[in-house]
Amino acid sequence: MFGFLVLLSLIATSFSQEQLKSKEGFTTTQDDLVHWSNGEFDIARTPNVEVGASLTLKSTVSTPVSDTWGNCVWMSQNEDIWIVVGTEVVDNEGNVVPGVEPLDAGAESCGIVINEAKEDWLGGWICIYSKDGVNVGLMISTDDDVDDLRLPETFIPKHYDIELVPDLESQGSQHAWTGTSNMLVQVAEIDQAYFTFHSDELTILEITAFEISGEEKKRQALGFAYIDFQRTFIHIVLAGEELFKAGSMYEINVRYMADQTRGSYFSYGFYHRVCSDAAADENQCWYTQFESTNARNAFPCLDEPGFKATFNIKVGRNDEYHAISNMPLLETVPMEGKEGWVMDIFDTSVEMSAYLVAVGVTDYKPIRSSTDNTTVWGPKDDIDAGRGDYCIKIAPEIIKFYEDYFQVKYPLPKMDLMYEVRKGGAMENWGLILFDPRTIMLDADANDDTKWTVLSVVAHELAHQWFGNLVTTNWWSQTWLNEGFATFVSYLGTDQVDPDINSWARMLVRETQRVMLADEDTSKHWAMTDDVTNRNDIERKFGMFTYQKGGSVIRMMEQILSKETFAKGLTSYLTSNSYSSTTEDDLFFHLEEAAIADGKWPQANGPDFSFAEVMKSWTNQAGLPVIHARKTIGDIPSLSFNQSWLVSNEAVSEERRWDVPLTFTTVEENPQPGWDIGLPQAWISHDESEVSTDSMDALVDVPFVVNIQGTGYYRVNYDDSNWKALAEVLRTNRDLIHPMNRAQIICDVMALSGTGYVTMEVKDDVLAYEDMETDYAPLLAFERCTSEFKEEIDGLKKI
Repeated sequence: MFGFLVLLSLIATSFSQEQLKSKEGFTTTQDDLVHWSNGEFDIARTPNVEVGASLTLKSTVSTPVSDTWGNCVWMSQNEDIWIVVGTEVVDNEGNVVPGVEPLDAGAESCGIVINEAKEDWLGGWICIYSKDGVNVGLMISTDDDVDDLRLPETFIPKHYDIELVPDLESQGSQHAWTGTSNMLVQVAEIDQAYFTFHSDELTILEITAFEISGEEKKRQALGFAYIDFQRTFIHIVLAGEELFKAGSMYEINVRYMADQTRGSYFSYGFYHRVCSDAAADENQCWYTQFESTNARNAFPCLDEPGFKATFNIKVGRNDEYHAISNMPLLETVPMEGKEGWVMDIFDTSVEMSAYLVAVGVTDYKPIRSSTDNTTVWGPKDDIDAGRGDYCIKIAPEIIKFYEDYFQVKYPLPKMDLMYEVRKGGAMENWGLILFDPRTIMLDADANDDTKWTVLSVVAHELAHQWFGNLVTTNWWSQTWLNEGFATFVSYLGTDQVDPDINSWARMLVRETQRVMLADEDTSKHWAMTDDVTNRNDIERKFGMFTYQKGGSVIRMMEQILSKETFAKGLTSYLTSNSYSSTTEDDLFFHLEEAAIADGKWPQANGPDFSFAEVMKSWTNQAGLPVIHARKTIGDIPSLSFNQSWLVSNEAVSEERRWDVPLTFTTVEENPQPGWDIGLPQAWISHDESEVSTDSMDALVDVPFVVNIQGTGYYRVNYDDSNWKALAEVLRTNRDLIHPMNRAQIICDVMALSGTGYVTMEVKDDVLAYEDMETDYAPLLAFERCTSEFKEEIDGLKKI
């Protein structure tokens, strides 16, 4: 009964205030039920359950556990215990349950049919399998969406020993392997009745538990294992009402297998695909893709970014392949019972999140750097043709630059960059990055745009080795702490390696201006920091408002604080939180601390709020402002500013406001103060209706531009007279305006004409000089912004 009581507590307990939706089931041609399965057990129910309608609940056991079910017992969250006895369903006192019948589904199944479901019978159910010493509770809910998908913070993972042995004969849609996951965990502050870990689509063969005390390892008898298919949880309970003791260490060993048939979407967890695009190549190589929630599809673990531990990885293979993982290879030993096979054993990792574990089993050829322990892996034909030469040249340069810039050494002893066919982008696994061929291989005669693809993706993934790997977002609601930083930092790296490739112009137009256009649309946008609702919704956080807006807002942070202070704050953030996880509050704390020390915060004419409060006006709400700027010529020439929420798709009654840093200059031969990026000259806070500058005599006879080099995440609208004056300068002496601001003006006037803030006449006047333009940034703006980025579909996903 203790196991049943534990189960009821599992159903009732809320692990987290953040609500996530559950794993979706699947349908089959064999019945009209919706199913969940791990290859060992299958559990199913009626879809779209309603009060008063029929409800079928069914569990089926598959080999290798058993081919018959045994006693058939179901238990509801209201403590109803129903047992199938012959042709009847009885309660735990032996009374026949009216309106409930056994489901005739064969000896390997346990099922019931409720003719008319009552309100009390909706919610969580378990089916008890107890046979031959195996005690398992299979959990299912009549709700399509269940709450509490976050792990409880009751156990702290310390170390994993992971063994993966792929079936190298797997072909097509079949993906099969065997494995073990030995998890060393510590109980947190109080005794616990159960231990919960993630497992999805894995057939569990055996679970054993040990209490660890120094060198002593004491076996713990298990009472029950509960498999929650919708939450992808397994809960284990010790026998005899024993508890997991507060502060104690336990080793949970799971032996499992996987034999999965996947559809067109198969590249998650552990999987194989053809090694190269060469027509004659039929060899199947194996890879991993765990971000965001698919480590649990490869091995049992605590699969959340905030749970970090060290890992020892072992990979089985034959002599036609070699294996690579996050850490260097320690030794290779023969595998017992598999002639011609060996086990590659890798060094212990640093503390890291499970989603960053990586394995590649390939037949690739390496090209190694002569300056550090960096290696590029790819098909022999590509390496021999020199297509990996550019990557092996730039990767060590970027790593060295990041080390110097952040004052934090790359912490691993090696870096492998590996080719993967049809990857669609890249994945920043710590020490073993996987790349789509377009993002790692380059012909010697490639043009700048093709070169940029390799350079920018390599710089992005290497930036993750600090932002995302060394310091990791605590939860996916703030994925921008990983991806926004990788986006911004990658432009630091590309500009360092190739100053002539127009990095910052590319960022301004292809990242900032592109995402601003989408951010105007309330049907598309979402906040950089917001809750995620399910595993699929986590994938939403790997979209443009995390990458492009995140990187753009971070660029604005740098402008607010200055390059020097911003870098100082990032060094503090990285060193203080190494091998840990963070929230945006941690970032803002370290940036503000550096700014206070450098006299950069609070700022003159700035907000009377903390840096965190200011930045949350950007990270915690979707959208962006348009700044309305006008010149006042009178006794005191000055600029006045106000803001409004820029919305392109609908009329809104709600008002959103931001704390906006303002920079501006006159447009003339000797501009005041000029085009260099500096600290904000003024602010308009969210609680201010309008602000004005001090006297600016230089304004009297010349136009002005707001948002120097486009560092601010906002659009700028002027009165008609300033628009007209800017158009005249563009036609007659465009070099009086910085190329980055010419690009900004082009994109702003296009967007503002679409939202009704400027007339078509103004837009046409400003853009009339197009045929005279020769600089990269404004030419790119003409190409992208005037087409509303409709042609920009590159198909690459930088993870």
